[in-house]
Amino acid sequence: MDILVRLILGIGTLFIYDATPRIGAKLNFEPKKVHIHSGTKKGAHALGVFSLNDIVNKSCFPDGICDLEPLQIEDLLCIFKDKFGKGVIENKNLNSCK
Repeated sequence: MDILVRLILGIGTLFIYDATPRIGAKLNFEPKKVHIHSGTKKGAHALGVFSLNDIVNKSCFPDGICDLEPLQIEDLLCIFKDKFGKGVIENKNLNSCK
C-alpha cells in the first residue's frame, strides 16, 4: 500500500504515516515494521537508528523499545524525539537488523 500511495504526486511521508494505519485497521492489518516520517525520524536518529527507505524493523531499536508494537514505537519516537540523547545502540548490529 505504501508503494501505491507514493505514486500520487504530492503525497509525503506524513500523509502515508497518518493514513496507512487507519486503512490497515479497517482491513484488520497491523504493521510489522516501523514507518519513519519527519517526526519519528528525529527520535530514531537520536537512538542511532537510520533508514534509507523510511521503513525500519523493530529489532533495530534498543531493548525495551523493540518489544513494543510498530505503531507504539512510532508514537514513542514522535512524542519523545526531543528527549532522547545522542546515544548509540549497544549490542545491536544495524546491518543485520531483522
